[in-house]
Amino acid sequence: MVIRELILQHLFTSLSGIEPPVYTNTISNVQRFKQSGNTVVETPAILISTESENKIPLDFQNLIACNLRVTIDLRVRQTDDTPIDQVLSSLLGDIEKAVMSDRTQGGNCIDTKILGNTTFNPAEGQPFSGLL
Repeated sequence: MVIRELILQHLFTSLSGIEPPVYTNTISNVQRFKQSGNTVVETPAILISTESENKIPLDFQNLIACNLRVTIDLRVRQTDDTPIDQVLSSLLGDIEKAVMSDRTQGGNCIDTKILGNTTFNPAEGQPFSGLL
């Protein structure tokens, strides 16, 4: 298996383990992105997808380093009167904790960096809110 897949597999496993008592929330619906479509009935749900991969030649032993961008798409459906930004903040904290619990992603990378997040809030009455 290629390193890229090992990293994604480790992220999938880490995110699938979000549940109390280690975390505040439970996220039991974690999926890899499928072009044919994903089922997001049970929320909160996480979709993991890859973006660009940059290769960087190193000066020794003909090695190449790679920067792999991964998107973790969180989708939630509001079920009570808790403000949606409060729900998203709590889930974001758990996701960041899970991703950073092993910065080497099972020894498959040198480091993991979280570059940021973007909130997407639908118009009132729409089914999903979430974070990228």
